[in-house]
Amino acid sequence: MTMRRALFISVVFISAACFGADTKESSPEEFISSVYRFHQPGGKQRSWFDDKRTLSTYFDKELTALFIKDDECKKREQGVCNLDFDPIYDAQDFDEKTTNLHVAAVAGQPGLFNVTFNNLGTRTLVYRVTNTPSGWRISDIKYPEGPSLKEILSSDIKSVSAASGPSNNPTGSPTSTPESQPGKSVSEENEFSAFWKKFKSAVIAGDKATVAEMTRFPLSMSYGVKAVKNKEALLRRYNEIFKGEANAAQCFGSAEPQRESDRQYDVYCPFKETPEDKENAPIRFIFELTKGGWKFAGLDNINE
Repeated sequence: MTMRRALFISVVFISAACFGADTKESSPEEFISSVYRFHQPGGKQRSWFDDKRTLSTYFDKELTALFIKDDECKKREQGVCNLDFDPIYDAQDFDEKTTNLHVAAVAGQPGLFNVTFNNLGTRTLVYRVTNTPSGWRISDIKYPEGPSLKEILSSDIKSVSAASGPSNNPTGSPTSTPESQPGKSVSEENEFSAFWKKFKSAVIAGDKATVAEMTRFPLSMSYGVKAVKNKEALLRRYNEIFKGEANAAQCFGSAEPQRESDRQYDVYCPFKETPEDKENAPIRFIFELTKGGWKFAGLDNINE
């Protein structure tokens, strides 16, 4: 172990202890609150989901072991395995500060707590905590959509390293449909194809409600542009997203998604002023496989 990594681990563990996460006398509400005081991914804090000592300060033995297993997979495969988001925040993008944290016991269900907070929008997660000999520990987190944290980490790991990596297409414009991609099962092809057919139809029809339902929040935006926090913000900024630099409704009619990995497809569109210039299509609409299925996940200008 390098001196730098050893120092980091020591600092992280000391910080965790200072926030009171390991005190046996604390209530479960105080323990959960300490998790959010310690974990602030919107700042410069390094990820600690690969450090067993810190993980065991907050999670029970089973979840800690699952985190380590997933991290070993990431190192081995050099790509995403089961965990592709921050499990404490149920997000991939963050504000620097978390506000309005509220922890409340779920009536009639010992060990379950509703945890509500604001960070790029308001979320409510359901924590299951267990009182261990070392103090309170998280044994699972249930999210508004899809499986719980334990279910995600317990899933059979699917390597994406073979499919990951940038396209060889220098223009960035689409070259093939999902169905034409090698190495994909029929079910995987059909899953994204069905999503794409519904999503592009909604955009072409101007069905904003359906588009919002098929979007992951916060929606990442181009460099220097504020992320879209929630459905209400998407409805307000709909024209900025789909009629800004590119006319998505016009583009999507003939655009073909480009597979970047098992968990990501991109659709490239030209500027709305030059809709026929397929060789210059820098506006990228990003679609990712989340725990809740395929979602519209980001908008980018690859020239910026």
